[in-house]
Amino acid sequence: MPPSLSHTVECGTDVRREASVRGDEPGPICRFGAGPIDSTGLVVACGRIQVTYGGGPGLFDLLRAPLVMDFSDAPPMRTVFESLVDEDGELGSAAMMNALMNQCLISVFRHIGTDPDCPLPWLAALEDPGLARSLSEILEHPDRPHSLDTLADTAAMSRSVFAQRFQACFQRTPMDYVRDVRLRRAAQLLQCGELPVGEVASKVGFSSRSHFSRIFTEHFGDSPVKFRAQSHGSQ
Repeated sequence: MPPSLSHTVECGTDVRREASVRGDEPGPICRFGAGPIDSTGLVVACGRIQVTYGGGPGLFDLLRAPLVMDFSDAPPMRTVFESLVDEDGELGSAAMMNALMNQCLISVFRHIGTDPDCPLPWLAALEDPGLARSLSEILEHPDRPHSLDTLADTAAMSRSVFAQRFQACFQRTPMDYVRDVRLRRAAQLLQCGELPVGEVASKVGFSSRSHFSRIFTEHFGDSPVKFRAQSHGSQ
């Protein structure tokens, strides 16, 4: 589902009238049963999947419409899903469920990759050598003075072609993506260490502490100092 979009699962008025919800069980999976508790025929596992590439922004955050896929003709996927449900509460469940979810994600990516109208356009960026080089440059060196010209040179494309392809894959301009990566890295540094705010700003490519603080506050809703204090307070 796209971020911040609520959704429901319905199965007719009779079932809705008797619907039961079981979301108080221990473990990382919440189960929702539609229908009488002793004859439930549908189990829905709900959770949040965070997928990043090289520490960049969440790639599924780019979804603009629900992603619906039918794996009824793929028995291995059913086996993996059933294994996920069975793992709930077992010893080492978190590690095993991470491995099973990775298997599911790879199957999803393979399935989507064969669709000419791919709903995840950033997959094309990872297969385009030029875009992949520019993406790696941004993610591995956020502190460098990136510009549209330097990134286009890295991709071996003209400015206009590079900007067009990047926008099509990530639904944002190259420099907007650079800003998002820098802010994400800054948040990680603030959460995990005690570096002065000015040094954090420099490490992620901002030459001015005041400019960094203003952009960070606009993006996260808190100043870097307050963000760090709240992060440390919640640990």
